[in-house]
Amino acid sequence: MSLTRGKYAVIAVIVVCLRAGLSPPWAWGTCPECACTYCWELQEGPCMEAELCQLRDETCYDWVIVCKESTNPPLVTAQEWADYVNVGYMVSDLDLRKDSWWEAECVPGAQCYLQESDWNLIADPWVRLHHWEFVGDPPDLTVPGSYTLKAVFTNDLIPDPIRCNPCWCPDGTEDCDECQRCPSTKVLNLDDPDVERLFTIWVVETEIIWPKQPITVEQGGALSESFLTDNGCYRQSNQAVVIGALGTNQPLARVEGKIDPSVLDPWWDIPSYLGDISHRDDEKPKDPGHIPPAVADHGGISFLGRYKKDPVCSDSVGITVYQDHLARDLANFFPGMRCGPASIGVELADGSSVSGITLSCGPAARHAAGGTFNYDFVPAYTYLGSMTWQQFLSFPLQYGDIIENRALAPNGGSFNLHWQTAKHGGDGAGVVTYAGDALGYKFFEETTLSRYARYWDAYHPYGDTFDGYPNKQSDFQRWLADRACVRVYRKP
Repeated sequence: MSLTRGKYAVIAVIVVCLRAGLSPPWAWGTCPECACTYCWELQEGPCMEAELCQLRDETCYDWVIVCKESTNPPLVTAQEWADYVNVGYMVSDLDLRKDSWWEAECVPGAQCYLQESDWNLIADPWVRLHHWEFVGDPPDLTVPGSYTLKAVFTNDLIPDPIRCNPCWCPDGTEDCDECQRCPSTKVLNLDDPDVERLFTIWVVETEIIWPKQPITVEQGGALSESFLTDNGCYRQSNQAVVIGALGTNQPLARVEGKIDPSVLDPWWDIPSYLGDISHRDDEKPKDPGHIPPAVADHGGISFLGRYKKDPVCSDSVGITVYQDHLARDLANFFPGMRCGPASIGVELADGSSVSGITLSCGPAARHAAGGTFNYDFVPAYTYLGSMTWQQFLSFPLQYGDIIENRALAPNGGSFNLHWQTAKHGGDGAGVVTYAGDALGYKFFEETTLSRYARYWDAYHPYGDTFDGYPNKQSDFQRWLADRACVRVYRKP
């Protein structure tokens, strides 16, 4: 059973009530100077029964779970904390007095005698909560843990009446002097003991460890904190690729959460359009695996702390499932950002870097094809052949085609200049490509013509590559027509 306080759920369990007993100063008594008078019997009491409560449907609980948060203004006193978690109390002070009477039973021809009726308990309503106090450290809702409040109940000096039973005179009346001298009521003051009850506040943090929502520099963190190097798959941890995509690492690289302290059961929740969380029967552990869907989509995954299937605390993070690795890389690596060298690392959207890796040229194309910089796409892709520059200008490219820029050497043969991946379909002359480039170690989104032009500007007139083309400006188009050689590999 759960209670909700704002956006934070509260839950508790039923308390087992305790009794505090007090031996009476006496057990039997008779009214003085009245031999036929019987006084009320005080049984073993009084007994105070107290319940600390999170009240709902008249049910009481002795502990409460609140989710990690902060309060404004901060709570200082134990009474403020008791009010904050909405804890109340229910008490019943039973003195176990005999509420009985005497009746004359007369048998014809025999002497009459007194018969006592059944007895009942009388509740004393004067018990009250005296004060709250902390046991140990005051609660801190920003720090997970267990905190204890103590309720101290007290009973003012409440008079417990002691009544005399009807007095029977020898003549069978109630009017004799002896009965008149029997006081109708005697008063005994009993002080019930103070009773203490403990109420526990569990401050619980339910947190997704992986995947993590990227934390930008402006938010006090960096994207690199949630950026994984998972077998060479460079991506944010909340990114996956649809099942059946080429390459590796299609699911979320890790799915893991924690509950601190571990008083709740873990449970993952993910909409079907984002896949599923692997589990056995109805048990979903803190670190299950992810099964990606067949169609790209985005949404949220939640990690719940539950008590008997009631959600109490939760954490959630947005995840995105991409149609392939290229779509994911296009979302992570923007034009003008650094793609290396490894000593500096790959630059991320917020300006931070993941050092030790480079995604220039071939590694970037292989990573966009299969998820790792060393993915060999050649066996899976269809080689469409080599073509001249003029043939390539009108060649119908498709999304995901890998384009190898080559050049014919003056002395025969050809050599590799660059690798690019088509962002969309269209004729080769106008298709924009994605690539990491060793020329300045930048990510680019440009046409194949633009890439050849940057190569020409960077290396002319150095080396034998441009022998016979001395004019940097006017000879570029002639060089393209004579030397450019383009290969195309098609994604299945």
